[in-house]
Amino acid sequence: PIDTLICYPYTLRINGAYRTPTFDTNFNAARAFSATASFFGLLSFFTLGFASCCPIPQSRMKCISIYFLLAFFFQAMTFIFGRSSACRKDFFEPYFPLQGTPEEIESVSCSLSRYSNMAIAATVLYWICAGMCARAIPPAPMPDVFNNEAQQQQQATQNESPPANEEQA
Repeated sequence: PIDTLICYPYTLRINGAYRTPTFDTNFNAARAFSATASFFGLLSFFTLGFASCCPIPQSRMKCISIYFLLAFFFQAMTFIFGRSSACRKDFFEPYFPLQGTPEEIESVSCSLSRYSNMAIAATVLYWICAGMCARAIPPAPMPDVFNNEAQQQQQATQNESPPANEEQA
């Protein structure tokens, strides 16, 4: 039992009936923006994860940068939640008509918490990653030494240049 922080689901059972609060557009938009930011953030990190085993050209790095910019934008838009009616002190009163609003819900506020700070950090990091990916210059792919690719390339370059003795003759 946690006596300081309690999370209630959106749908509450009150007096034997299930009631769901009606959230405003700002709240629902913040939920959608949060999911979209997570999607683009995971997509960009997933694509970057393949950079360790597959060569990624500069054009693809710029596309990943756009993914990060989209994640940045949608993550920043989640702060629209602060303008929601769910941040009002009296928002949950109609959902507890008989027994009164529980103390944990009465003291709700939309101030910065640990998770709000994490959202701010994610927004900043998405912005930094977008800038870094846009300016990143991926290295040239290395030859695969296990498939004799390096030896074949070396032989090809030796066959193209004539030996030094033939040039003098």
